[in-house]
Amino acid sequence: MVYDDGRDLKSVVGEEIYRRCVEAMADRGMPEIAVRLFKPWTVTTMLSVPPAETGEFLGFYLYRLAVQKGIEVIGLETVQEQLDVFDGMPETDQVALLVDTLNNLDQLPMLNQQLLEAYLQRDLRKLAELSNQSLSLSDEALGYQIKQRVVDDRNRRIAKRLEPLMYEGGLFAAVGALHLPGEAGLLVLLREQGFSVDLVY
Repeated sequence: MVYDDGRDLKSVVGEEIYRRCVEAMADRGMPEIAVRLFKPWTVTTMLSVPPAETGEFLGFYLYRLAVQKGIEVIGLETVQEQLDVFDGMPETDQVALLVDTLNNLDQLPMLNQQLLEAYLQRDLRKLAELSNQSLSLSDEALGYQIKQRVVDDRNRRIAKRLEPLMYEGGLFAAVGALHLPGEAGLLVLLREQGFSVDLVY
């Protein structure tokens, strides 16, 4: 998430963009001394998610619940694989995505609220539409690449790793809701593997 090669964020993105990063991150309680060494994708991801209100995240909650009940927890991705989704992007694309995020900061709270409402309504189609809408704020080709890296490529990896676990039975798998819909979504991929998929209320 940070540079370890002697460079810093300012040297990569330039003075103007760096200053905008510092100001935006200050609104999140992040001091410049921390921002200085972040890579562009790190700032982008931090600015793209709503500020935590409770410090409680669903993934952590489910993990703690499993540990308390003595249930084995298996990761469907490694931390390195998740980091590589962004860290493996060309630096020029990281900077372009950062600039796009800075240019659209005022729209992010409304978009995040719409995503939350669609999630609570279990409306996967709306979730996918909103996700695509957020990507269309940037360069179309870059938006397509981001969707491939962040969603579609990971879906294929997750589906492949889920298959043998599903055959063992007794599995509870938790993934982000945006991994479910679409032709490259997990629901379709699991059906293609021969599993039946039903909505349970």
